Amino acid sequence: MGLPGNPSQNVMVMFTELDNQINELKSQLEQEIQEFGSKLQEFRSELQGLKAERIFEQHNIKAQLATLQPITRRILIDAYLSVKGYRPSSGTHSEWISSNITRLLPPTGTTGPVFEQKLGLYCQLGDTWAHSTQTLAIALALDDLGPPDEDLNYMFLECFGHDIGEELDDKIPSTLVEIGKDGIAHLQNTPSPVP
Repeated sequence: MGLPGNPSQNVMVMFTELDNQINELKSQLEQEIQEFGSKLQEFRSELQGLKAERIFEQHNIKAQLATLQPITRRILIDAYLSVKGYRPSSGTHSEWISSNITRLLPPTGTTGPVFEQKLGLYCQLGDTWAHSTQTLAIALALDDLGPPDEDLNYMFLECFGHDIGEELDDKIPSTLVEIGKDGIAHLQNTPSPVP
């Protein structure tokens, strides 16, 4: 059965209702597109934040490794020399290595002079880095402690004139810290905070 009344008017009413439904769907779709765009922008911002955080963490890890690598190589060399027979009563490392280079050589094809030079260099760098580092590496090591150690935090502030947080937040550029063979600390002046 058809709609009662004027057929032309009925068609107009149907078109008007369809037009209203289309406009409502269009409005809903535009709103959903806008919400999706907002969520996409939030996601992009969050992703940028995560990328920046990851870059900062990589920077911190590299700073820690730069300090640790020479020290750990030195420890490995000391362990290797000990296994091969070195004792403190044997004399200096360099003299003992020179005298025993043949039995120290690994079966890797490395020549005696090259291996001796490598051992000497790594011993020297290990000694240097055990007494030399960057303030950032110290701050990172202190920050990694379980509960914060207020005594060590105070010592950091006393030595470098700023707190660990300023160093970690890149408000203060990292500076070199060296302890001489005489036990005297040679500290570079800490630059002014970065604005």
